[in-house]
Amino acid sequence: MGILFAAPPGIVTAETLRRGVARGFPAALSVQLGSLIGDATYCLLALAGVAVLVQNPITQRVLGIVSVLFLIYLTISGIRAELKSAPTSNPLMVLPTASRSAFLTGMFLSLTNPWAIGFWLSLGGTLASDGAMESGNTMAVFFTSFFGACLVYAFVMAFLVGVTRRAIPPKIGKWISISCSLVIGLVAIGVGIQVIQLFL
Repeated sequence: MGILFAAPPGIVTAETLRRGVARGFPAALSVQLGSLIGDATYCLLALAGVAVLVQNPITQRVLGIVSVLFLIYLTISGIRAELKSAPTSNPLMVLPTASRSAFLTGMFLSLTNPWAIGFWLSLGGTLASDGAMESGNTMAVFFTSFFGACLVYAFVMAFLVGVTRRAIPPKIGKWISISCSLVIGLVAIGVGIQVIQLFL
């Protein structure tokens, strides 16, 4: 389940590819690890049976608006940064601040995803109906194995992006990064439409 949850293409994958192509393995891994923090937060709420407290229209609308604004910011800043920066293929030119920024971006992407709450709430309900949440040991095994698989995927994904960065010309990497920013912008439009539907 952890692999199936982490592997499908999405906004985190696009940001991982964008950061990784521009900054290398450390930045790509930082995005992935940051997103796991947000997912783990909602998972713990679901396993504790309190995720329902944040599953309400007001919370979804607020998170939706914040998510759209953040995605728009990522789109604009990503394109602007690539157009202004000179392409480089040196994997050593990765500042610690870049990895820190990538980590916080990944975490914020998952924490501001209003539909992540619904996923973990439904999963928590499924586990509860099966009686899995009655045992602390069972919950611990589920959490550890689920996010252990996600962690393995995060390293594999970041490694593949880092290898790709070294294998392609810097100019192509630059345009890949810009393309990922445009994809994030399209996602922002899609999320914005869904948020408008919440208000309607």
